[in-house]
Amino acid sequence: MVKAWPGSTNLGGITFFFTTGPGTSTIPGARGVPAVLPIDVPTETFWKGYRLYLEFAKKVVDAGGFGFGDVNPQGNDTYVFVGTILMPGMTTAQTRELIAPLFESLRAVGISVPDNYRTGTTPYAQQGTGVTPNTFPGAPADRVFITRLLPRQLWANATRLDLVAETNRKTAEMGYRVTTRAYGPTAEAAGYPGNSTSAVNPAMRNMVIHCVIFKQEPVDVITPAEFLSEHARLRARVNLLRDQTPESGTYFNEADRLEPGWQDAFWGHHYPRLVDIKKSVDPGNLFWAPNTVGSEGWEVKTATGLPTQDGPLCRKEN
Repeated sequence: MVKAWPGSTNLGGITFFFTTGPGTSTIPGARGVPAVLPIDVPTETFWKGYRLYLEFAKKVVDAGGFGFGDVNPQGNDTYVFVGTILMPGMTTAQTRELIAPLFESLRAVGISVPDNYRTGTTPYAQQGTGVTPNTFPGAPADRVFITRLLPRQLWANATRLDLVAETNRKTAEMGYRVTTRAYGPTAEAAGYPGNSTSAVNPAMRNMVIHCVIFKQEPVDVITPAEFLSEHARLRARVNLLRDQTPESGTYFNEADRLEPGWQDAFWGHHYPRLVDIKKSVDPGNLFWAPNTVGSEGWEVKTATGLPTQDGPLCRKEN
């Protein structure tokens, strides 16, 4: 089934930055916003601001918006927070009214970010090149990253949200880039309220934030042993998020190739039904890819031990 949409929509939005400690300079322009001077705040104030953004993200999602909220370590215990909130179908005035409580909360803890709201018209979809732009941090090199979906239940329990915020803080303090993408791909938003037959991970339908944790340095400058060591270190951090969000999962398209319990993490309670479908339409298991439905019986063996596809596809040994 294909849905038809108008060619473009009105888009209200704002981007704001705050930073902590010496060593930071002008923040480069991002998502259509010109470069700005950083707003320097004390370390504890910075993390209070981060926690306030996380709390507010649900209001953005519930209003049909999209939020970026990234913590970027700069070295020497300094950090930059970059936040963008985009509201499809909203005017500048409507966007300002929605976001005003967040900015009031930030000012109350000592973060006076400028109100640089903007409104524009954007197409619903644009043809891309399939190549990550060079302006993306770390591009065009690959990096180690692991993700977790943060479920709506967190926002009903301040203590749980505090724990996640603290986990992300300590992860950033270890030098990792912690990014959040706030959006709500519910069945209602897709236009199919009450539909439970889709293969979409139920955790996606229940999420508020897609959290992605990156290693800053590109992977092509480290040895296989260093990669596996770094992966284990990063996995230990994300496992804390797994433990704090047991009812959730992971977005399959941006995930860890070595995700533990991937059947549940990627597919949720749909997995047994999907396996039955796979067996009925592909009984010979001709179509295979790692971590896809019914892929458990095979693996790619590599000389380096890295989780790549550079090797023969072999049956797994029992």
